Amino acid sequence: MEVLDLPGKGLDAVLMSELGVTVENKKKYQRQNWTKRPINEGAKQYAVNDVAYLFDLHESLVEKIKDQDKVEELIFKLAGTFKDFDKKFVPGIFKTTAYRKMSRAKRTKYEKIVDIREACAKELNVPANTVLTKQDLVLVTEDTEKIRRIRFHPKVPRGIRERLIDEVLKL
Repeated sequence: MEVLDLPGKGLDAVLMSELGVTVENKKKYQRQNWTKRPINEGAKQYAVNDVAYLFDLHESLVEKIKDQDKVEELIFKLAGTFKDFDKKFVPGIFKTTAYRKMSRAKRTKYEKIVDIREACAKELNVPANTVLTKQDLVLVTEDTEKIRRIRFHPKVPRGIRERLIDEVLKL
């Protein structure tokens, strides 16, 4: 936190200087593949521990800001970094060149296929790209019959594949 001129800027350093807390297994789980399912229990615990002290840290830092009479400085600093948080989030899947070049009708079909894919991925607890790749999404949008020739990932069981194929063919 810049207005307080703390010795370190990272969460670990601030937790240590403000609360005397050391984060365990940081190196081991910092580069964890969070898309891999199921998520390792140690990684889950690391994630929970990473946020466990945030309320206490917030309280400590606010008190320090008040004690050092730096509220106004913080306000000016925050005002200078204001972001447009009302901006609608658009998933990357809808930012591709292939999607942008599609007609309105094709985009609508693509969006429906993405919804089907997302529902299947959620049910299986796997990344959506495991169910149907971005390339296959475009291919199937162009010609829904091509869904019959897709080579699915082994993590997608036959029942889910069949349901996905049926739903896409109904579009």
